[in-house]
Amino acid sequence: MRILVIDSSIRENSKTRMVLNRFLAEMNNNRDIEIDTIYLNNNPYLMPLNDCLLAKRDSDCYNKRFYDDYYCFAKKLKSCDALVIAAPFYDLCFPTILKCFIEQTLVYNLTFVDDEFGVKGIINCKKLIYLSVRGGVINDYNNVDIATPYLNGYKNMLGIKEFYTLSYSCIDYPELEKKLEEDIPLFYKKCLYEYNANN
Repeated sequence: MRILVIDSSIRENSKTRMVLNRFLAEMNNNRDIEIDTIYLNNNPYLMPLNDCLLAKRDSDCYNKRFYDDYYCFAKKLKSCDALVIAAPFYDLCFPTILKCFIEQTLVYNLTFVDDEFGVKGIINCKKLIYLSVRGGVINDYNNVDIATPYLNGYKNMLGIKEFYTLSYSCIDYPELEKKLEEDIPLFYKKCLYEYNANN
């Protein structure tokens, strides 16, 4: 099983990275899992769209020319079995670097196509797993979380079947560490272990 991991944490002591590292440790216990981790912060292959790059991408998509480094993330996504995204909650959503990654992986004729019925993903990935820590009180009732529905739309556009989330709000390091010891084994079993056991 090939898992692509996207770490979009910015701070070195990020609580979201703490969650991710504990989840990675759980995955590393399984020898049948191959993990490829991409760190987005200061990544030289991350390229925000501008007018020149957009024109080039449009031409490449039309001609199915996906040879340069701009498409390296999309190619990795196309071949993975599961995608893990770790992203802190910033200003209603996630860091801008993750938005850039999403733009670089939504590539017509490489990761999705469309027809008269709408868009259709053409990637192998079957699961999207979203890990996050939020500094404030973010829940289903205050309607300030744009990140989760955004990633759900990303999942739908790519044809990914399953979406799992694990998030924490207003939590300090000792409490988070304790919660992770309790939660991560169960969360891993829920979203990855059963899939791996049946394949």
